[in-house]
Amino acid sequence: MKIHKITRSDLEIIYSKVCNSWKTKIDNELNSQKFSSEINVSNDVLLQAYKEGDSDHKKLIDKYFTIDHPKSLFDVKTYKEVCKRLGQDELDESDFKFIDKSIRLKTCAQAQLNQIVLFYNDDWKVDIKSDNQYRYYPYFRTGHAGLVFDTSSYHTYTVLGLGAYFKDKETSDFVGQNYIEIYKNLY
Repeated sequence: MKIHKITRSDLEIIYSKVCNSWKTKIDNELNSQKFSSEINVSNDVLLQAYKEGDSDHKKLIDKYFTIDHPKSLFDVKTYKEVCKRLGQDELDESDFKFIDKSIRLKTCAQAQLNQIVLFYNDDWKVDIKSDNQYRYYPYFRTGHAGLVFDTSSYHTYTVLGLGAYFKDKETSDFVGQNYIEIYKNLY
């Protein structure tokens, strides 16, 4: 994991321009490094700040740090890495103990898929009222090997009951091919 260094005085400049949530995160870093003249900040924390920040915050981050941005969303190929990049916890069945055991795995898979959709669609959102927006989804078939990815299809209208919609065919194909185990748990 890449670590960036910043002086306390430069961090004070950033601190004065961020929201309370990020001020708390900065305070925690300062408290854990009380005697250092430079503060260590992980690349993952900076990526999260960059993703959550507006254009002014991004300029500020770029001024003080050289972040290692992922080359492509498609470089991320595991659910674990999706959660890490989103700054969210990985979910498993134990997170859904309050749900009847017979549907727990399916509920967990849908929640995991929601995190995957959030990551790969980035800022794109499904507009269920629009008949002009293309919505892509992985299409699977069953065979001797069980559920296998076939292709991606699309609609300009919303079909309820599909696991997830994606912004383009490339993204839908990628998710269908790389996260098939999660899709299997939906059924």
